[in-house]
Amino acid sequence: ADLYCTRFVNHSAVVTAHLTVEDRAHPSTRMLPADWVRKDEWYNFTRNPRPETHPLLTVDETTYQGSTMGKAHPIAWYRTIGKGRLWFTALGHTDESFSEPLLLEHLLGGIQWAAGHAVTTEQSDASFRTTDEALQRDFTATVARRLDGRLSAAEYATALHALRSRELEMFEAIRRHHFDDLTESNHWHRGRLKFPGNIEMEMMSLQKPAPSVPAE
Repeated sequence: ADLYCTRFVNHSAVVTAHLTVEDRAHPSTRMLPADWVRKDEWYNFTRNPRPETHPLLTVDETTYQGSTMGKAHPIAWYRTIGKGRLWFTALGHTDESFSEPLLLEHLLGGIQWAAGHAVTTEQSDASFRTTDEALQRDFTATVARRLDGRLSAAEYATALHALRSRELEMFEAIRRHHFDDLTESNHWHRGRLKFPGNIEMEMMSLQKPAPSVPAE
């Protein structure tokens, strides 16, 4: 009980209820819809584990019968204890649960976070920003070296291609991390990275016109 900050009391029948995602940045919940509707047993606890824990999911008690927890009814949460991590979910009490892709992603994200192999969206986006800033600096420095004659046209083209490859790798990492959800409202990078256009313009300036072919 001390570890989880509460104890199990009882549960409802297996019924459908609505879940609200309280933290859209955590690896175990960022893939979930804001209003997640699913069927399960819904646990009641001796007390609400807040504020000692950080809630990830709450269940809407108005959408089913058998709850005793009140309005803010957490059903998944986490906490850190020193260097340790605790992640808890009260989902997955039917055989059918383990055929649900979203539940499996929820479980995997929680296990990976608890094991230290996953980071929050904010942490990963901070890393992407750092990578983007480094690319911007390298791009500016490369252009400056070309302008003052330290790079030949061929060296300049090679450097731009290398920078372009680095950025494409970053975009692929962003796509994988955000599960292809690159909406402007949710993520910082939509419309933020101007680097590709800059490179394409520079590359176009280096391209020579194709030789004309005489008409036969």
